[in-house]
Amino acid sequence: MQRKKVRFYLCISLLLLVFLVFFSGCMTGRLSIPIGHIKHRAHPKADALLEALPAFQAREKASVKVYSAAQVQEWLRYGSKSSTYPHDKKIVFITVDDGPNAKHGMSMIETLRRYNVAATFFYIGGYLPQNENQVKLALEYGNSIGLHSDSHNYRYLYPGRSGNADAVIQDLKVLLQRYQAILGENVAFTVYRYPGGHMSWKNLGEADQRLANFGLTWLDWNVSTGDSVREDSLSVEVIMNNVRGTTERIGDKNVIVLLMHETKAATAEALPHIIEYYSGLGYEFGILDSPKGWHER
Repeated sequence: MQRKKVRFYLCISLLLLVFLVFFSGCMTGRLSIPIGHIKHRAHPKADALLEALPAFQAREKASVKVYSAAQVQEWLRYGSKSSTYPHDKKIVFITVDDGPNAKHGMSMIETLRRYNVAATFFYIGGYLPQNENQVKLALEYGNSIGLHSDSHNYRYLYPGRSGNADAVIQDLKVLLQRYQAILGENVAFTVYRYPGGHMSWKNLGEADQRLANFGLTWLDWNVSTGDSVREDSLSVEVIMNNVRGTTERIGDKNVIVLLMHETKAATAEALPHIIEYYSGLGYEFGILDSPKGWHER
């Protein structure tokens, strides 16, 4: 009986040792940030499209006006009371969160290209390694990219629904390392979107200031597709009703920052209708500051 116990404990010890060696090897050379989502698979079509770009880039790159995130934030916060508010024109910023998503994100990029408009994509760092070419393709076609955390983990970033500035900055540093590996060491960003939105959490003042030290302005939205709900409750009709309803309800309508996500098929299907809807109302399409210093092809 005693020998059996000894063998049992030896086996358990060996299994624990193997697990610890494997785990430490996986974590070597990177910071540990809990990821709040499943992984997206890479999309092979992105590789083919990117390879074809040099011959077609000049005529396929969307021509839209670029606005600073700080300016747009002021317009959202103060509306027509802002001294620089565009009273004489209407601008809509399509912002797409939670990618890169191999299937739906690529569909959105192709739709934007077809309509010769552009969007600002807020990508999650944990998805970047599997979708590097999608990131490059979005930029090559004239879209912009903003930062949206590495982990998108609410409990880590906002324990007790209160902002943890140290966690936000630790997460940001990992995210920037991922982008540098894809776009070059000199890449610099100017816009950050808090996962869940700045409006959803308490005590973000310190995090705001520390983001500003990195040259980053946070930005929320004032119109939403409402596509963060379950897939089976979404349709193009539901999304368009949400877009029309929230657009009609806001007070100052000359600047719209539209929130959508590239994780839902219905949103990708609704994008042409959204573009046509705002075009019909006389809006021009803008993007937020593009990353500076990235390696162009």
